[in-house]
Amino acid sequence: MTISNYFIKKKIKKLIDQTADRKPVFKAFDQIQSILVLYEMADFESLLPHIEHLKRSGKKVESFGYVRKEMLPDVDDSYHFIVEKTDLSVKGIPTDAVLQKVLACNPDVIMDLTHAGCYAMQYLLVNHPCNFKIGIKKAERDLHDFSLLVTDRDEFNYLFEQILFYLQNIRTK
Repeated sequence: MTISNYFIKKKIKKLIDQTADRKPVFKAFDQIQSILVLYEMADFESLLPHIEHLKRSGKKVESFGYVRKEMLPDVDDSYHFIVEKTDLSVKGIPTDAVLQKVLACNPDVIMDLTHAGCYAMQYLLVNHPCNFKIGIKKAERDLHDFSLLVTDRDEFNYLFEQILFYLQNIRTK
């Protein structure tokens, strides 16, 4: 049980401040070889076809899903990792074991598809040294190098298509 979001939000803010001088490296879709996807298990069914599309495009995909409820869907353990409430301290901070699993991934880009208030995944995101982070703009401080502003009406499929569209149109030197 998490006692409050206060502690993890404070930790995330501190980590953002410590990495403020981090230099992002934008990459076009064809330059990306590996992708780490952070998401919430409630979106798993909508996300799965997009992960399969990325894999068919030759991308190595690893993903971490956060479960807010007790029920776990069947997932392919070879590239999906599940973060449960039991993987969090009473302050809501992911355990060192979970953090080490995330840090062991070496992606070219991290796609953060979590909703506002998913602080455990935000903590994992800001701890990772990846130099290109994409995600949904949250009400809190910006956590990403490239953010999309969405409304509640926006559909998950449309959001993912927009991310791919922008990645395919990034021009780098």
